Amino acid sequence: LLDTLLELGIDNGHIRAEARRKIQEFGATMVPVIRKELETGTPVRKRLAAQAAELIGPRAQPLIDVLILQLASEDLDLRGPALAALGGIGAPARRALSAIARLPQPLDPETKRLVMIVRSRLMADPSKLWSSYLRASRSALPRMRYAGLVLAFTWCRQRHDLVPQFLVLTRDPDPEVRKKAQALMVGLGTRGRDEVAALAQGKNPLRSVQAMMLLGHFDLTVPQLAFLLSELEKRSRNQAAAQGLLVAGSAAYPAVLARFAVLVREEAAPEVLDRFLNYFRGAGTIASGAGKELGLLLARPERELRMHALATLRDTGFEDPRVEAAILGQLRAKDRKLAEMAIAALGSSRAPSAAMLGLLVDLLGRSKNSAIRRHAAQALGKLGDRAAAGYEKLALALEGTDVRGKQLAAVAFGAMDAEALGFLMDRFAGSVSAGQRAAILRAFGEMGSRARPAIPLMQKALESPDSKLREASLLALARAGDAARVALPEILILLRDEQAGLELRLAACTALAELGVGDARLLRPLIVASESSHKELARLSLMALGELSLVEALPRLTEALADPDPQMRWRAAFAIGRLGRDGVDAVPALKARLEYTDAAVRYQAEKALREVRGG
Repeated sequence: LLDTLLELGIDNGHIRAEARRKIQEFGATMVPVIRKELETGTPVRKRLAAQAAELIGPRAQPLIDVLILQLASEDLDLRGPALAALGGIGAPARRALSAIARLPQPLDPETKRLVMIVRSRLMADPSKLWSSYLRASRSALPRMRYAGLVLAFTWCRQRHDLVPQFLVLTRDPDPEVRKKAQALMVGLGTRGRDEVAALAQGKNPLRSVQAMMLLGHFDLTVPQLAFLLSELEKRSRNQAAAQGLLVAGSAAYPAVLARFAVLVREEAAPEVLDRFLNYFRGAGTIASGAGKELGLLLARPERELRMHALATLRDTGFEDPRVEAAILGQLRAKDRKLAEMAIAALGSSRAPSAAMLGLLVDLLGRSKNSAIRRHAAQALGKLGDRAAAGYEKLALALEGTDVRGKQLAAVAFGAMDAEALGFLMDRFAGSVSAGQRAAILRAFGEMGSRARPAIPLMQKALESPDSKLREASLLALARAGDAARVALPEILILLRDEQAGLELRLAACTALAELGVGDARLLRPLIVASESSHKELARLSLMALGELSLVEALPRLTEALADPDPQMRWRAAFAIGRLGRDGVDAVPALKARLEYTDAAVRYQAEKALREVRGG
């Protein structure tokens, strides 16, 4: 039993957890051991004994007197566990209240918190501590605010000033306090809801805002929902009303949408409509059915309102072809920002037309405005499998002669999923041109690990006599994730092939750096490559050695710190840093690099020293 008690002080989380479990299981059997340690033990053992008493809770009742004695101890670290143990015993320890009142003042914040909690457990009527709970809720310390909040709702639930006094904590900067306050308020049920609603409609501006934000957490009555809607139309406090409506979710959405439709028909002022648009953007894709009204706003003359409507369509999505037509109409305006936002909105269509997809591909490939081209690629990527009707035309842009168009088409395909991948794999298999296949491989690379099913095609391309095709395959494999490690042997062959072009060997080195973590087979080939007369290959190989995370690479990396080429030196320092504590043997060499005049070398050496020393 004593050994178990002492294990509470061992600096090992698993051992301490097991000791706590066993003490709780032993229960009252622990009382004699705890008493002896509290009466005659060293300060450390007394603290452990008090912790054990807390763990056995009400079964520690025979220890009340000896625990009370510990409250007078000069060991401040003992008072806390003794207090906690008395609180765990509960009402039978009520005679400790007088000793608690005599505790030397002033108390540190943590002890004050613990005293408040323990007194609430020991007093016959804990609701009499209302003022203490209230003061605690206004403390600068989150733990104290949390304790005051919980105790107030535990012991004073019937007080009618409970909600107004603690409402501020529903917007507390500490997330735990905030979430608990909201949950406790909602736990009051209809009474809490009605009190919060009354505060929301009151004359205190701050409380009104806080209450409106909280109100949506309750099941709202029709008048309460109508109140939030009316507030949303007003300039003051509308963000709070929007937050309350958003929290209410689908229960409030039909009413918001119906009122918005009326305001659109009545051609309400832009500032009123803007407030509803902020609500819809906050609701995101939940805001289905608003597309028609949002589309109508695009006929309004106010440019900022149209921009906001387009941004809302971008965030909420739409499927009405009339809305698509209205968005396309914005592209005809000679306003670049409006056009960019319109293209972004098109990417949220739930049912894009073939004509719209064709337009996006044309913009991607032919627009003279680089931002328009980029937005068109992003819109197509966001459409994903919904863009299937435009895959053929997008593939032509991918395989075309315009360099930027090819890049953007690859980016667009890269954001798509299974259907686009299947289309590209079929197209790859049917292509006879190495250039077409290389372009498709670039799209696979943009897909990253989602292109895993295409890895066999990438491996097959490594056998091609066309160096550009092999290079594209290497770069695609580099981004395909761990599944592409099956290709490491073929990639190694290309790295070692001194007859292969430099670009091909660089691509092989890039792929090894991405895929070869922990693979000892790559160590020697990369070391040899790092000694190459081709500087770019040597530099990239050093970086790849660092990515391997093998301590066996350290001698070569340390040697490279003295290379005449400063590019090699800073890359070597960077790679050593990647080894972390395994690079500790390089510390003297790194320190020597701190004297170099080259700023990049000094910076990487300083950084590496921090990393190998563990911070």
